[in-house]
Amino acid sequence: SQGQQIFVDKLEQSEEGQTWSADAEFATGKILNKAEEKKVMLNTPPRQATSPGKFSKAEFVYDAETDTYTCPHGQVLSHRGTSHKKGERHYRPEEGTCDGCPFRDQCTSSTTGRTVTRNQHEASWERQRDHARTPEAVMGKVLRGIIAEGKFAEAVRHGLKTIRYVGKERALMQSTLIAFILNIKRLLRVEAQSVMRSTSSRSGLPG
Repeated sequence: SQGQQIFVDKLEQSEEGQTWSADAEFATGKILNKAEEKKVMLNTPPRQATSPGKFSKAEFVYDAETDTYTCPHGQVLSHRGTSHKKGERHYRPEEGTCDGCPFRDQCTSSTTGRTVTRNQHEASWERQRDHARTPEAVMGKVLRGIIAEGKFAEAVRHGLKTIRYVGKERALMQSTLIAFILNIKRLLRVEAQSVMRSTSSRSGLPG
């Protein structure tokens, strides 16, 4: 999408060691690879590991050396084909392996057995899922909700959700005016708090 391409362009201008927070739609392989290249840490909701079946894909262990998956019952799924258009590799066990498995009903209803797909960006997604569980990523998500999303919601209430004018320059003018209003409100709140502390100090009341 255009937004994702803009995000990639912004990453090109980033500095090593920065931490960025973004929505899940920006956890694409292209963006994660660019972030790793620029040594920028992305705090995004982890991309869900999906694959047709009842056992989640996360319960299948991938071995990069043998290029195979091992299922929860210990059976090996080998590479059986590739979808070049989607950039995906497909893994299945030997024919008949799933037939007598005690976990079959929990895993697949396919007559050919369970299939697991691996995208060309899977390694980046796996590293992102691991990072999303770290205390730093969890705290980043909390701070984003407090600092960024709260301000964005306030901007929406002031009309940011709907562009009222035609043309980029006029749309930018509207967005700039909304940002100006928000900053004025923030300055007034800061000034009011300062006055209250000063008044409480002179009157001997707790600030």
